[in-house]
Amino acid sequence: MLPTPPPPGVHTPPIPITALDHVMRDIIVTNGLIVDARLDACKLENTITVLIERKFPRAGARIAFRNGVYEFQVPQKFSTDMPAVRFTVENHVEAYSADPSRPKLPVDLAEFSASSPTIVNIPNLEPYFCCPGSPITLAEWIESKAPLMHVHFCVFNDLTFIGITAPHVGFDGVGMGMMLQAWTRLLNGADIDEIVGMDWDSEPFKSFLPRHSPATAIPKSVFGNGQLWQAFGDPEQRHAFVRLPKQLLADWKRQIMDELQSRGSTEWVGTSDILLAWWYKETLGHRVNDTTPMHLLLLSDIRNQPIFGSATESIGQYIGNAIGFIPVRPIPMRVFNDWSVGQLALHLRRAINTYHANPARIQAGLHYAFANPEKLRLPCPAGAEWKMSTNWLAADFGGLDFSGAQIHPRGAQTNSTKARVRFVYPTMTEGRKRLPIREPSFKVLMEDEEAIWAIHGGGEKEWNNMRRRRNALETKL
Repeated sequence: MLPTPPPPGVHTPPIPITALDHVMRDIIVTNGLIVDARLDACKLENTITVLIERKFPRAGARIAFRNGVYEFQVPQKFSTDMPAVRFTVENHVEAYSADPSRPKLPVDLAEFSASSPTIVNIPNLEPYFCCPGSPITLAEWIESKAPLMHVHFCVFNDLTFIGITAPHVGFDGVGMGMMLQAWTRLLNGADIDEIVGMDWDSEPFKSFLPRHSPATAIPKSVFGNGQLWQAFGDPEQRHAFVRLPKQLLADWKRQIMDELQSRGSTEWVGTSDILLAWWYKETLGHRVNDTTPMHLLLLSDIRNQPIFGSATESIGQYIGNAIGFIPVRPIPMRVFNDWSVGQLALHLRRAINTYHANPARIQAGLHYAFANPEKLRLPCPAGAEWKMSTNWLAADFGGLDFSGAQIHPRGAQTNSTKARVRFVYPTMTEGRKRLPIREPSFKVLMEDEEAIWAIHGGGEKEWNNMRRRRNALETKL
């Protein structure tokens, strides 16, 4: 059979596919931003359209499956018939708080403690981020020839909800953050010619791709089966937000660093290491006599790794998936009770430093991943357990400034306040269901002036064990 030619008028860069991308290929992600101001939806639409057309044309691509391979089809010229992005707007003339039946925002809960963490149940805010009529499966996205990004604005007098929906194969968290940072710069008056974008033919992973693209058929259950036995005894999965005060983290870090220095050590730990170490103790510390090996998998942005050739040490403004796994030496489950937060944080930091110090190993892992998309390595061997974590702080969602699109009330000074992101609300769906993410997951979402926010997915028994073990966690909503 002769190969199918591409449609006229498009560029056709391939979608780099690893086994992890295959497993997640049907996932549709909505990145929800809650901005603390009424924004001009027309200005938002116009600026992001120009940004995609001139600086990030890959973000205006269509996804296609042609000749057995997934590819982006990037219009050589955008038009009303071939738009760069799809928009929907829902406009309200009152404040969000005017209707008491609307869910409270997690950041609006009263009396957050300055010295202890808080667990916050997830309110149902999805309707405010939903883009009506968007495809909800990758197959529908391909069939509809829809733009890669669908953006929904739900505007109130005091808040604007921005929902950005796209297939996971198009963006990772840091890549989406790059797009949004460029968008807000343009909104706030930056010259578009000074904004660094991503060309349609950007292929930083080209040297890692096999000469002949493999077929895309792969048993998606490979990744999940490695965890089914673990979820069997705790089938009720639930997600919740986790709020950790910055002052508390700073106090812990000071104590840990003082202890290291008192021993004459030159080692160090970061705030994220401490946050993860604390959370692992909270979720696993009740297993005091358990010797089951625990494998910790840390997802890491590899854009700035020196692995992409001698000409450059990074891939710059690349919005696609650029994620590596940092393996952490497995430890017996009881260690999470025995070790201090400082010991666990140092264990994580040593693994991270070892990973970054060996670019050749990262390169070898990428070569294997792209050459063998049908051979996703199991997260852990039989008889062991695993947990995964990722960190979006590098995306700086909490630092986005939408002031350039702010509509000020009559009589207000135009420079009195900034339109900042108050909260980040992520949603992942697969098919027609919200994903009950089966893998144990911990995702650091954002930081505000007072705290760092994360989201955790765990079994109901795990949550109950945490409540019994610690009284410091306060549940709200």
